[in-house]
Amino acid sequence: SEKTHGKGNVIEAAKKLGTNPDVIAAVNTTINQITKALTDYSEATNEADDKTIPAVLEAALGGKTDGTTTVKLADATNDRQTTCGVPSTDDSGKTAGLNLAADLICLCGSDGTSESNNDACSLKTKTGDIDYADANADVKAEWRKLATECKAQYPETTLTAEALQSALLNFDNEVAKQQGTNKDIINALGYIAGAGTTGCDGTNGANHGACVYYGKNAANKKALSPSWRKHITDAIDKMKAAEQAANKATAIAMRLETLNNTLTSLILLGAVSSQKIQ
Repeated sequence: SEKTHGKGNVIEAAKKLGTNPDVIAAVNTTINQITKALTDYSEATNEADDKTIPAVLEAALGGKTDGTTTVKLADATNDRQTTCGVPSTDDSGKTAGLNLAADLICLCGSDGTSESNNDACSLKTKTGDIDYADANADVKAEWRKLATECKAQYPETTLTAEALQSALLNFDNEVAKQQGTNKDIINALGYIAGAGTTGCDGTNGANHGACVYYGKNAANKKALSPSWRKHITDAIDKMKAAEQAANKATAIAMRLETLNNTLTSLILLGAVSSQKIQ
């Protein structure tokens, strides 16, 4: 605050100092430096508190993990493999990559068949039966279950730009792995067997898998990125900027402390000079 950094009574007292022109000039210079530093400090602290970051992260997630927001498998149609992807083709799953919630539901969810009970994600409690052909069903309860299981299975990491960048790199490495009989299937998160022709139907068997497939460019066969990836990279950039601003604010606070000490010394010097003149 301004009081903490000495722009209040100390500065007013400094303006009323004695007649030594050198001291007065030094005091004025220091006051100007403090004034600028206070402005810089205010700007840095505002930048460090970027209130847009949570919304960007929530866009990547697809909904709050506490079950308070609606989560749908947008564009879901026909069956689970159509919705989540068939890795033997170029086309991504209809919901693949839209957000992390949809991807994890493709990877870990149950659909009521005898062979789809979440073995792929080692869940302690399986999700409810999900209709992977219904684009309008609200699956927020299943998303909450998966998020809760994730927290239970993995240690919570402090959310920083570096931690998020590391997680994204791990994801990139995972989907770059070659799978299938001929090791020609890429850009699938999870497991797919054989030629992948049956697709990500949540089962374990020939040409089946518990997975989500992001697809390839039909012309050059390059792997396509999930849409949520852009939200994550945006969040990383914002968090880096906020972290840098926080470091800048800390440095400015230290400079203000030094300037305050300098101003105090000048006030004392001016007072002594004034007494000598009197």
